[in-house]
Amino acid sequence: MGIKDLIQETLASLAANKARSALTVLGIVVGIASVIAMLAIGAGAQSSITDSISSAGANQMTISYQMKTDDSGNIVWTGKTSLTDADVTTVAKSSYVKQVIPSVSSSSMTLAYQDNSSSASITGTTPDYFDSESLEIGSGGLFSDQDNESAAKVIVLGATTSEDLFGTGVNGVGRKVRVGTMIFTVAGVLQTKDSTTSSSDSSAYVPIKTAQRYMTGAGDVSSITAITKSTDDSDAAKADITGLLLTAHGISDADDADFKVSSMADLISTISSVTGTFISLLAAIAGISLVVGGIGIMNMMLTNVSERKREIGLRKALGAEEGSITLQFLSESIVLTMIGGVIGVLVGWILAAVAGSFMSITATLTMSSIALAAGVCIGIGLVFGYYPARQAARLNPIEALRFQ
Repeated sequence: MGIKDLIQETLASLAANKARSALTVLGIVVGIASVIAMLAIGAGAQSSITDSISSAGANQMTISYQMKTDDSGNIVWTGKTSLTDADVTTVAKSSYVKQVIPSVSSSSMTLAYQDNSSSASITGTTPDYFDSESLEIGSGGLFSDQDNESAAKVIVLGATTSEDLFGTGVNGVGRKVRVGTMIFTVAGVLQTKDSTTSSSDSSAYVPIKTAQRYMTGAGDVSSITAITKSTDDSDAAKADITGLLLTAHGISDADDADFKVSSMADLISTISSVTGTFISLLAAIAGISLVVGGIGIMNMMLTNVSERKREIGLRKALGAEEGSITLQFLSESIVLTMIGGVIGVLVGWILAAVAGSFMSITATLTMSSIALAAGVCIGIGLVFGYYPARQAARLNPIEALRFQ
């Protein structure tokens, strides 16, 4: 049987039972659409998260304090509980670093203005911190380097914190707020930052020397942000900073380090890995419906074999080989799944686009997803169509011709 004859026979057989073929295709459509929608939404969400993180600065590194532990996981007391100002100076010595931004974080504190109050985390840092975190001033201004050097009691409020204290639309710049038992002057209020990775709206910021003097302890630094000269220097900068700090701390084995250096690339890689696993899990769950669709294919093909026994017997009596009979029925099952796959990809993309608009993400349909859908469709057609096809090919022509 030639390819042209095979195609004609396949289409004619499927057209002879339009309703049955349509219902069978529907099962594949639901399965493929579910998988495509999950993959597209997942890829869009992953891209949105990584873009949000990257916007904070792809050339940033964060150095934080890390408790030392023994082989049993018990904490080893070293007399230190944080990084220090000396570590800031050490990191600045790296030839890969162009800017160093230290910060200290206090526990959540209550800010009060007249009868209003707000609980906020307070970060002590330098003016450069706001640029590194893409935080923009909404009203007023930032504290200055001079404020930092003099440990001035000035504060910059997040948008939500400001609204809690002064009310919506009220400019609180210049007013006095109470932080614990201290009085601070509001230097500025930040613009709202609509981001799932930022808590700046419910935070407050003071000069780092002010925080060290009145809140955390002199010389203590919670973390250090290092801005590298180039995004291509990430690995080299990480190794150089690690080496400088190990030497400064008198530690010979990197496994015993009492600090941790994390790059933005490390964070993006970790998040991509986690979201990728989650996306695969969702796609696998959605793929269960493909198995149901495959069972529907097998059921239909077995019914076709049963109804077309006389046709099969006649063809075998006229000399048709088992291989050609098998090929015909396999082609029918594959065509059914491919039709369902094409429609499923289109339906899945539409569903993903609609869902993405509600989730404020851009659903992403990749060529790998389409290739996966095509491969799955062919695989289902082969796997679930093979048994019925072999049943047809092995029919005894004499018994098949007797079938009424």
